[in-house]
Amino acid sequence: MIIVDDMMWKRNFVSKLDMHFLVVFWMLIFSVQSSYAEINGQVQTHNLSFISPDFESHNSHQYTFIGASLESVKSDRDQFKVSLSGEYALGNAVLSTFNVREVYFSYFTENNATIHVGRRKQKWSEVDELWNLGFFQPQFRAHPFEVETQGLTGIFYEHKQGLWSINLFGSHFFVPDQGPNFELKDGQFTSANPYFPSPPQNVYFQNTLLPIDYNIQKPETTDVIYQTSFGLQINYGNQTGFYSDFSTIYQPSNQLAYGWRGVLVTDRVRVDVVPKTYYEKVFNFDFGYRDDWGMVGVSTLYLNLEQPDFSEQYNQPVYSNNVTIGPHLNYNINNFSIHLSGLFNQNGEVNETGPNVDQFKRSLSQKFLYQNAYQIQLGYKILILPTLKYKTILKWLETDKNLLKTISWKNTIDFKGPWKMMFDLYLVETSDDVSNVSNYRNLDQALLGVVYEF
Repeated sequence: MIIVDDMMWKRNFVSKLDMHFLVVFWMLIFSVQSSYAEINGQVQTHNLSFISPDFESHNSHQYTFIGASLESVKSDRDQFKVSLSGEYALGNAVLSTFNVREVYFSYFTENNATIHVGRRKQKWSEVDELWNLGFFQPQFRAHPFEVETQGLTGIFYEHKQGLWSINLFGSHFFVPDQGPNFELKDGQFTSANPYFPSPPQNVYFQNTLLPIDYNIQKPETTDVIYQTSFGLQINYGNQTGFYSDFSTIYQPSNQLAYGWRGVLVTDRVRVDVVPKTYYEKVFNFDFGYRDDWGMVGVSTLYLNLEQPDFSEQYNQPVYSNNVTIGPHLNYNINNFSIHLSGLFNQNGEVNETGPNVDQFKRSLSQKFLYQNAYQIQLGYKILILPTLKYKTILKWLETDKNLLKTISWKNTIDFKGPWKMMFDLYLVETSDDVSNVSNYRNLDQALLGVVYEF
C-alpha cells in the first residue's frame, strides 16, 4: 500500500505562512508587551532516544533539540496574546519545527463584548479537544504523541450576559493541519524524520512488482488559504453547576483529501498525488456538570462532509457523514487528579473509488485515527520543598481498531526559579496489520530535557 502523510505537500507552504506570522508579529510582541500584555519566555534543550530494538533509522537512535517559546500570562483583560514555539534538531534539520498556536489582539467594548483579531484558540468541543480530532481547529501533528491544537485565524466576536455567552467567528483565511516535515527528491522520499511514514519503494502494477516515483502536484497557495469560514457557539452556565454548549462551523476540512493515479513509465510507476481541500459542516453539543472537585459530561459531534472534486482518472476518497460521542470525567482530590474519557464513532472509515483502488489496502485520505477508544490519565503533584515542586502524569490509551495501545509518562521537576527538568517516556503497541497507526509501532522513546524560564 501507499502511505502518504496528511501534510506531505505542505512543508514549504506552512513554513511560508509561519514566516508571515513571525515577520508580522515578532516585532509587535516587544513593542506592545509592556503596555498590553505580560509575556513569559523559555529556552530548552532535550535529548530524544528511540528505545525500541526494532527502530530503524539511517541516521541515529538519538536526537538533540534546542528550542524556545513565548507564552502570554493568562489574563482576560490583556489586549495582546501570543503562544508560539520552535525547536531545531542538531544534525537533522528535517525534525525541526515551528508552531504558532496563537497570535491575536483583543478590543474590549463597553457592553461586555470583546473582538479578537488574529489566530486564536477556543474550546469548541470537549470531544474534539480531548481526542485531538481536529474538526473545529487545525492541529500541530509534527509529533504523533504530542499533538497540539492551533487556533483558527480570523475575526472573533464574544459577548457575555449573565449565564449566557455567544461567540461568532468569520474568516477568509484558512490554514490546515501541520504535519511532520519530509524531503522529496527525484521522486523518492529521502526524509530522515521517523515521524513521517515514508511510502514504499515498490508496488504491484499490472501483476508486476515495479519501483515507484512519486509526483506531488501541489495546489496554488492562494487557492488553499483564501477560503471562507463561519462559526457560532452558544454557552450556558457558570464555573460551577450544570452547563451546556452548542457549537457549529462551516469551513474547509483541516485534513486534506488525496486523489492519486498510477502511470506506467517504461519499467517504473509514476504515482501522481493531488491534494484537495473540501468543505464540511460540524455540529457539537456538550452537556455536563462542573464543581470544585472536577467535571462530568458528554459530547455529541455530527460531521457532514462535502465530497472533494477529483477527475474520473484519479482514485479518490468517499466520505460518510458520521456521529461521534465522547463521555468524559475529571476528578480532583488533594494532590491527585484522574481523567477518564471514551470515543465512540459511527461511519468513521474512509472508502475509496477509482480505476486502481483494488491495488491498495486503504485510502490515502484519513479522517479518524481511531474510532472506538478510551483513555485513562492519572496526575499527581507535590511541593517537596519551598523551592522544589514535582509533577507527574501517567496516561493509558487503547483502541479496538488496529489494536493500538499507548502509555505516556511525563515528569517535571520545578525548582521554583528559572530552571526545570523533565523526563518523558512513550511506549506503543500495535497489531502487525498495515493500518494508519502501524507506523507508530517502533516509536517507543524516552526524552530528557532542561528548561530555563525568563
